[in-house]
Amino acid sequence: MNQQRASEIARFIREYARSALHTRYSVQRDIIERPLNGFRSDADDRPCEGAFLVKRADGVARWLLVIDWRDKGEYYVVLLSENKSRRLAELRKVVESARERTMQWDYRPTVGDGRNEERRRYFEKHFAVMPVTISIPLEVEQVGDFIDELFDLAECRSKADELAPDPPEIKARFNEGKLRERLHRQRERNSEVTRRAKAEALLKHGRLRCQCCDFDFKDVYGSVGEGYIEAHHTKPVSELREDGEETRIGDIALVCSNCHSMLHRKRPWLGMTELRNLVT
Repeated sequence: MNQQRASEIARFIREYARSALHTRYSVQRDIIERPLNGFRSDADDRPCEGAFLVKRADGVARWLLVIDWRDKGEYYVVLLSENKSRRLAELRKVVESARERTMQWDYRPTVGDGRNEERRRYFEKHFAVMPVTISIPLEVEQVGDFIDELFDLAECRSKADELAPDPPEIKARFNEGKLRERLHRQRERNSEVTRRAKAEALLKHGRLRCQCCDFDFKDVYGSVGEGYIEAHHTKPVSELREDGEETRIGDIALVCSNCHSMLHRKRPWLGMTELRNLVT
């Protein structure tokens, strides 16, 4: 991530801290010293756009650094434990499209006990199919959701490292539908609910099959198709309230590309039952 993007993220977090939006999180500390000094040996003297100690309403806190972690002109979002002793994630890969900007991260444990593949499966099972994709805030109103996703990532990473017997909870509800100024003022769709819907289907059935025609990408395409399926929102975006609306995992249907296209082929949309009847 370049410095401009890094500076923008740090600025949004500072604006969030000063606004009335921080109901779920509060910024306990904001270190503006550049470079960092006396913070931690592998972070000191690195160019840094912001170092924030963010605390959730339930008391859980994490350090969030926006920093040139390798001192090579490329900025990372780095998550640390509250006492700074543990790195939880280093996100740097940015993927941009006309509709959104995201950061991607892949969990690759390196513990020397021969159980790293087990850890990776644990993480995938409870967070969703990798790589992890986190939406970068494009305005201050999106910072709370951004921090939500980072905290979820940190919790799942910690529990996967420990192979904890009490796995992280899989969310069942997500807010989406808020109007955002994204080019054509499109309605927000929360990608997290899609990831959780896929994770729940994998937990329940062990594979991802189209809920209309039973097509399985893995059966046809092998490893290339493993873990792939499309998500159909059974409630049209146009019917969501402008101030946002709660979406449940049950509102998401997992379908193949052909069925997804047919569901949207005409207005009003075909219902899932109607399309199943056509297929059979």
